[in-house]
Amino acid sequence: HEGTGFGGLYRRTVRYLRVRAAPGLSGEEVAHYGLNQQVRLDDWYVIADGYVWGRYMGRSSNLRYIAVGRATGKAEPGDYLVRV
Repeated sequence: HEGTGFGGLYRRTVRYLRVRAAPGLSGEEVAHYGLNQQVRLDDWYVIADGYVWGRYMGRSSNLRYIAVGRATGKAEPGDYLVRV
């Protein structure tokens, strides 16, 4: 399932959050971010492997994907990213 309406600035709520080259748990880990760091996601998301994945353009000009949280259909207290 893909959609839009997800763009904006988000803050990380976990100590270690993997950044992947493709959405999903099998995507190669290319970086990671720590607690309270921020990322600006573009206006796109996909649901894969039970998670909602957002995306942004990395410094390398490659698209990067990051798990926002479990795919429950709504914002949850345990989400990995929260909108700022």
